[in-house]
Amino acid sequence: MTKPLEITYGEMNAAIDQGHAVPLSRSHPRIMRYLDDWWVEWEKGWLRVNDDQTTCDLDTLAERLAAASALAAHDAAERMAAGKDGTEDGGQAADANRRIADLGKPARRTRQAHRAVPD
Repeated sequence: MTKPLEITYGEMNAAIDQGHAVPLSRSHPRIMRYLDDWWVEWEKGWLRVNDDQTTCDLDTLAERLAAASALAAHDAAERMAAGKDGTEDGGQAADANRRIADLGKPARRTRQAHRAVPD
């Protein structure tokens, strides 16, 4: 069975409600992961990303955003455990912000080709 190139808003909303589709991040709700592919919102529904390089880039971005979220949650938990409210943390917040910023730097591309997955 071939995957559709586009789906309706109703189909994506149903997938979201059932937990089958998730956004790239809370700040990127117009890019969704669904049916093992990335989808982007457009004026008439959702389009499946079928470009290997774009898919690879979105996978990398998703990994970095997840790592940044985990790091921020960890740092917040450490501050809470230390009884600090984050306003006078001895530079811990600045260190965390630098580490998060480092996650956003472009990754070095390898010469290895991305394997295309047949439909």
